[in-house]
Amino acid sequence: MQHFKKILQSLPSNCAGGLANKPTKSSTQAADDKSSRIRLRDGRYLAYRETGVAKNMSSYKVIVAHGLSDSKEINYPECQELKNEIGIYQVQYDRPGYGESDPNPDRSSKNEASDIEELAEKLELGPKFYMIAISAGCYSAWSCLKHIPQRLAGVALVVSPINYTWPSLPKDMIKDDPRRTMIGKLVWLGNNAPGLLYCIHILSSSLKRHGNGQETKNLTEHDVEILKNRQQKLAGQERMRRRDFNTVVRDLVVASGKWDFDPLELSNPFSQDDSCSAHIWQGNEDPLVPFQIQRYVTKKLQWIKYHEVPYGGHHLLYDPKLWEAILWSLLLGDDSNQYEPKLDD
Repeated sequence: MQHFKKILQSLPSNCAGGLANKPTKSSTQAADDKSSRIRLRDGRYLAYRETGVAKNMSSYKVIVAHGLSDSKEINYPECQELKNEIGIYQVQYDRPGYGESDPNPDRSSKNEASDIEELAEKLELGPKFYMIAISAGCYSAWSCLKHIPQRLAGVALVVSPINYTWPSLPKDMIKDDPRRTMIGKLVWLGNNAPGLLYCIHILSSSLKRHGNGQETKNLTEHDVEILKNRQQKLAGQERMRRRDFNTVVRDLVVASGKWDFDPLELSNPFSQDDSCSAHIWQGNEDPLVPFQIQRYVTKKLQWIKYHEVPYGGHHLLYDPKLWEAILWSLLLGDDSNQYEPKLDD
């Protein structure tokens, strides 16, 4: 039950949108909406936010895909000095159904890559762009590696969840992992009994609010310190709390369900271009993602550079030092081996 609560507690704490099956009208269609947005070929809108240097002055164009129950409004560490020094243009977008982007009733791991490619085209990012994907948003990056690798100059997957349905994962490695069982139950409920899942979530949220310190129970000491020292709360948090619960449930179902490919069978899409690279960043104290399986993934896919933070939890990306290291390794390369795993752990 403990791991079940961990995942539920990462969902929005107030889902006023209910569980309507029909897509609701996005706030991007409101008359007073001021967010930048693009219109996709199927008529949906994606909202986005630009940071860093001006696009026409940049040397590196980076798309950031947020995680579960987040949005484009997340304030990642500024690293403005680095951005100015090497010329980083960063665009954060609301994935379908989140924030101010329209939901996609046909959401899948495959069409997530299509949305990103269209975003890059509409924003005129050029033939190739970089990508950073966070937590559950990492299935967007895996999809891009499979379906549009020719558009990627490099990709970083940060605290990337393990999808236990990948056919190539060894059964003896995952059979006793309680996270596998709990995620399987959540996916089943999301597909078959979303109303029950909503009720469980409301109960879990209530217990969390009245549980005397439960809000930090599943955080590492490093996570707690990072979140305590952040100067700004998450912009748009109130909007995120009003978001349709169905968006989060569907996102979880797609992220953890069966995909149209097995990432562990991907060949190196950058074998002909040494300037491109792929990275996975993992904390070995992350309670949601087992670092042992992450090590197996990158051993299987040796073209992916693996970075393991010895004290890192699931919120390691909010550490300015680590966010800068993520940008540096992705854009400029990093031969320091500072975050190589200690294999005797």
